[in-house]
Amino acid sequence: MKLTKQLAIHTALVIATLSISACGGSSGVIMMDKNTYYISMSNARVGMGPPSPATIAAVYSEANQYCEKENKEVKRINNIYTDSALGKTANFSLEFTCVPKS
Repeated sequence: MKLTKQLAIHTALVIATLSISACGGSSGVIMMDKNTYYISMSNARVGMGPPSPATIAAVYSEANQYCEKENKEVKRINNIYTDSALGKTANFSLEFTCVPKS
């Protein structure tokens, strides 16, 4: 009986941790300076490692949609990858500008 109770508590803690770490999403486009923008997106991963390719693609897609509104395209200034770890989500950040289409 005691083992069953410990297992139930352990299972509840794992579920709570996964629920919290699953929170993530995009920061949205943030203006940093004149024509310099920033987007950050996190994703929960099982285990440790870099942001998923889907997260990176979503960030670039959002940046492209933003620049497309001005009939421009994205030019990357900088990007930062943060690996996931115990209690920490993976993150991808993009600093970019919108330039005339070539």
